[in-house]
Amino acid sequence: MHATLEPSEAGAFPPTQQAVAQYLLWFEMAGSDGQFDRLVDYEYRSARLSGRTLDDAIRRTLATAGRAMVLTTALLVVGYFVLLFSAFLGTAHVGLLTICILLMALFGDLVVLPSLLLVDARRQAAAGC
Repeated sequence: MHATLEPSEAGAFPPTQQAVAQYLLWFEMAGSDGQFDRLVDYEYRSARLSGRTLDDAIRRTLATAGRAMVLTTALLVVGYFVLLFSAFLGTAHVGLLTICILLMALFGDLVVLPSLLLVDARRQAAAGC
């Protein structure tokens, strides 16, 4: 990011203590939902291996992993919401974009991914796998 702002000093330390603090704040707030799909997959497979039906496995997955995903996303959205009040418009836009991405990812993990798991399981059952 520093290279984008000041290309002549790429790879150098930020020039001020305030810039260092800002980069550390962004790093801290950069929570990721990248592990959510793995969490859903793990919970779903565990439920299926323990003998649960397809629908019950998906319900159990959303009841356990879904709560963690919603809470984590809510905390990250609150953190990035603060950036919307920045006087620097670029920082406010980063906050807004990140909030949108987090909410779309949560939707994908809570709605799209379980639907794909359901479709895939039914396709495998029809194929006799």
